[in-house]
Amino acid sequence: MNAGRGQGAGRHRADRRQSEVLDRLLGSGRDLLARVDALLDEGGAPADHPVLPLIARWRVLPGAALEFAAALRPPLAAPPVPGPLPETPVEWTGPAAAAFGAHWAGVRAHQDSLTARAEATAEFAAQVSDWMFAVRSDMAGAVAASLGSAEAVAVRTAVPGSFAGPGAHRAAADIGYRVLAAVAPFDPASWATRLAESRYEPSARPQPAPGRGFSVDV
Repeated sequence: MNAGRGQGAGRHRADRRQSEVLDRLLGSGRDLLARVDALLDEGGAPADHPVLPLIARWRVLPGAALEFAAALRPPLAAPPVPGPLPETPVEWTGPAAAAFGAHWAGVRAHQDSLTARAEATAEFAAQVSDWMFAVRSDMAGAVAASLGSAEAVAVRTAVPGSFAGPGAHRAAADIGYRVLAAVAPFDPASWATRLAESRYEPSARPQPAPGRGFSVDV
């Protein structure tokens, strides 16, 4: 699936407005696509029609694709990224301070890795959100175009359960292709290494110096 769509801020805002249109078209869209699904299930599509590869790819009929897009709810905010830890939380000296300082340095180094993962997670969430807006936007456009098309008239006038004729089946296939093509793929595989778990590796503990106790700098 391609995450490139919806990258620009202008496209993102347009997608957000357009995606809200989908909710207003759901009632009419569900009715039309239920008829489309019935015709495709009953008589199939012409052998050379481009809807067939999309049905084989997604393994759903157009009505299910509409429900998928309608169920997408893009997040409104990215997850937070933690701020940096202080270099030294307290000023002190002695063997205990040296041991603590080694551990603290390890924790701070680990936090750098966690911060990089958090930033990658926020970027990933933003791209997923943009993809959701884009799918909902494109689905809204596909449903709106289908509802006002000549193919919709042919589909609505066809009698379910009887031989509707090649014209009605091709009209259903045309609408089905328009709807299924609106579901853009998204492939998270490229994020696998950036989102991999960051494991904490403790720093080597310093060798204790002779003596006991510690002193605190005031």
